[in-house]
Amino acid sequence: MIDNKTEIEVSYHAKRTVTSGTQIGLSFEQISNMVKGAVGVDGNTLGFGMTFLHELHHTTIGGDYHDSTELFGTGPVVDNMNIIRNELNKQGFNYGERLNYKAIHTKEGNIIPFNESALTSLKYNSSMGKKAHYIKIK
Repeated sequence: MIDNKTEIEVSYHAKRTVTSGTQIGLSFEQISNMVKGAVGVDGNTLGFGMTFLHELHHTTIGGDYHDSTELFGTGPVVDNMNIIRNELNKQGFNYGERLNYKAIHTKEGNIIPFNESALTSLKYNSSMGKKAHYIKIK
């Protein structure tokens, strides 16, 4: 991606982040809610920079990868982003490791797990414990 000369057009959309071809549309509202909803991980875990890099993987220069369609699963984009997260974690940051692409609807909100404690709670439909690291979104 670094050496590619293709330009990516980045714009802002109101409700949700969307990507196709060489266009990335970022939602300020959606990303801000993910930053605010971080529990046990750095708010930038799904902040503007990480979301941009995630969406870049969906573009033609990023590999045109697709997200997982499974209820529980990561897919190639999340797997590639977890490599970046792990490198940041080695530098002393707390970006966790995203263990599921989809946000799972719970009585506490829509949850994206970032450690085994959170993932286990989601799989067994139980409340998030004190050791759970996750992002809660609307």
